[in-house]
Amino acid sequence: MSDPNTSLVQREERSLAKVSRRVMRRMAHALAVVPVLGQAITSRLLIPRHSFDETHVVPTDDGANVALHRYLPRGPRRGNPIILCHGIACNRHFWDISPERSFAQALASAGRDVWVLEMRGHGQSHRVPALEPWKAVKVRWDFDHYVHHDLPAAINFVRDRGSSKKVDWIGHSMGGMVIYAHLGTTAGDDVENLITIGSPTFIDNRFWAWKLAGALSGPASLIPHFPVRLGAWAASGAVLALHPFVPNPIYSKENMSARDAAMLFHNVLDDISGGEVSLGIQFIKERGFRSRDGKVSYAEQLRTIRHPALLLAGSRDFLVMPRDVRAAFDRISSEDKTMHILGKKQGYTHDYGHADLVLGRFVKTEVVPIVLDWLEERTRA
Repeated sequence: MSDPNTSLVQREERSLAKVSRRVMRRMAHALAVVPVLGQAITSRLLIPRHSFDETHVVPTDDGANVALHRYLPRGPRRGNPIILCHGIACNRHFWDISPERSFAQALASAGRDVWVLEMRGHGQSHRVPALEPWKAVKVRWDFDHYVHHDLPAAINFVRDRGSSKKVDWIGHSMGGMVIYAHLGTTAGDDVENLITIGSPTFIDNRFWAWKLAGALSGPASLIPHFPVRLGAWAASGAVLALHPFVPNPIYSKENMSARDAAMLFHNVLDDISGGEVSLGIQFIKERGFRSRDGKVSYAEQLRTIRHPALLLAGSRDFLVMPRDVRAAFDRISSEDKTMHILGKKQGYTHDYGHADLVLGRFVKTEVVPIVLDWLEERTRA
């Protein structure tokens, strides 16, 4: 015969276990919902405010699209139209992340006709059928597509829309590398002045992140499309909360506010194709800068560039170190070329990293004036 006290205890234990399981399920649901709610709240804080005046989706000669966002001059127009080109895995917001950090608005306020370029697969140029993930073969564009198709389409469109026969080009990171390759393999009579920001001719593979990328070359070559945007968007809330505590090779955290760093992840970082990644890894492994088929050394072709050139580098840029930018500077044959390293030793407020060369706290007072003064000297000439 069972003990009634024992039965009562067992019933209470079963009841407690049932309640515990119910509580655990609800806690699990809550934990699943909290990041989503947190991201939703974060998203409201990080919504970009568009300030461009026009947007044009321009077809390329191989059936893709690029997008161009125009900022009309505020006041009397000065000089050639300027094309701003983003780096790898970025979009238009890089140049206009907020009114306080907008490189594009700062140039337009100085009377420049500014065009922000989004190359194929980025931002509003993504209206390309080839980006449908099931069409994997067509998704595999790479650096050469940017050089030989996207860049000419953008330059020709901007020239056709204005009265100038030439444009000035400002590129960050890979956005500078594409103009190196363009000017090194063509007559280059469509570009007047060349400005690159953190743009190398090769990538120093001694940095741990580049070593890791090189080690992943095999698996990466099998992936047609890298959904960077989704992961970056999901991480933006954590970036906002943990910014002071977590080092980041993309930028110098002392030179970026937590909100701007989170906006970089939330709005700027964008998807890239497997072809782009594969060719980029090839650059890293070989410490080279060549065409897809290996027949053209873009690095060596820099010796044919004779355009006025301004090259900027961050003193604490771990992705593209000053010596990597110096290698590009030394190869360019122009008699009118200038290089600035932005760091405390050079008299700047901070030691600049990579992305903060455009997004940093003091860009409008330290970086933009370098660019405008340099352009103004050549506009007067």
